[in-house]
Amino acid sequence: MALYGMIDIDTLKSNKLASLVRRARESTRENADMHTLNYSVFSGLFKKILPLAKQAEEWYLYFYTMYYLMSLDKYNCNCREIVKYAELYYKDSQPYLEGVVTPDAKMCSILIFIYDEIYYAYYWYAPIDDCKMELFMQNYSKLVFKYNIDIDLYYISELYLALLYRDTKRAEKAVKSFLKYSGNPNRCYVCNHFAYLFYLLHTDQKEQAEELMLNFIHRNIPKRFHWCYRVCNASEPQKMYSTVLTNCVHLGKIELFWYFYDTYWVKLPREARWNKNPYTLERLFNALEGNFDGLENDLEITQLDLNNEPAANTIENTYNFLAWWCYFILLHQKGVQKVKLSIPQLDSKNTGFVFTLALSRYMEQKADLYGKEFARAREKYDYNFEKMAYQSIFLESTPQTHSL
Repeated sequence: MALYGMIDIDTLKSNKLASLVRRARESTRENADMHTLNYSVFSGLFKKILPLAKQAEEWYLYFYTMYYLMSLDKYNCNCREIVKYAELYYKDSQPYLEGVVTPDAKMCSILIFIYDEIYYAYYWYAPIDDCKMELFMQNYSKLVFKYNIDIDLYYISELYLALLYRDTKRAEKAVKSFLKYSGNPNRCYVCNHFAYLFYLLHTDQKEQAEELMLNFIHRNIPKRFHWCYRVCNASEPQKMYSTVLTNCVHLGKIELFWYFYDTYWVKLPREARWNKNPYTLERLFNALEGNFDGLENDLEITQLDLNNEPAANTIENTYNFLAWWCYFILLHQKGVQKVKLSIPQLDSKNTGFVFTLALSRYMEQKADLYGKEFARAREKYDYNFEKMAYQSIFLESTPQTHSL
């Protein structure tokens, strides 16, 4: 569906506003995926629409545009922009949130979707400390129960937060409530149940986690939700295995990591295990088996992660730099002493090359910087545990030493 498909352009009071909305719709008829839209073009377009919609008091269009802006920033690693727009959202949504204006069902949904976008900027971001995060979650809870929609979305967020802290008691409480409200999601059924899958991993319910993962892959979900397989690729084997392995790493589940890695990941065709745009951590899964076929592309992503560092959130930087710390140690062990990267701090003679071990130490220092910063902001987050999990899995263990 093209952008702004739900807006009746002919009813907009401003001709200029209608023209901009029509332009956004027409240019996304073939592709409205926020992952692939040109950031500068569409960010600029949304920023033109936003004040015009507010001026014309086209509030549904206004908040939908804010949602688009936040989604675009999320997919372009720009959480600081989302945090900035969150303050605007709180101010301009007050009449609805305080009951001065009663929203219709469509407005209720978009107000909650925006809250969900703010959540994903907040929960990995160190400037949002424990006090701010818990206050946000309280307000999120009030919002979904006030309008009585998307309650499952709130409990998914609560569960992800508990798992970030590895807080089992909080996670158990969130799961119980999620299962109560999860029967009829209006989003992708598979993605909606990922947090529950991760909870099963966290609580070492291996058989149940494996069964749920395979049910997703083999489309063994209620038939009325099979539409999600047409619009989302999260259930494809390579994606699913990668998602499970990633969460085994973050949860510190070393034995489970090796079980899923050895049973599923390495049995994928080699070309399926390496694609052009894997997540940073996914590159480590390949490096673990000595596969550096995509080294040139990996170095491009290394540079991209460094370039995105100022805009990315705290935990995203932590995860990325922990992964590169391990990656370049493994590359050095493979016999590669230098790589071509532009990092002035490691290349005083401006040769265009850096030593892999020096690069690994550089990445470790960055990971420590961000991880410790986040741990200071969130009392229950244990960075040392996170780092030890990476070290144990990628630098110290093998499938043979951690068989179940």
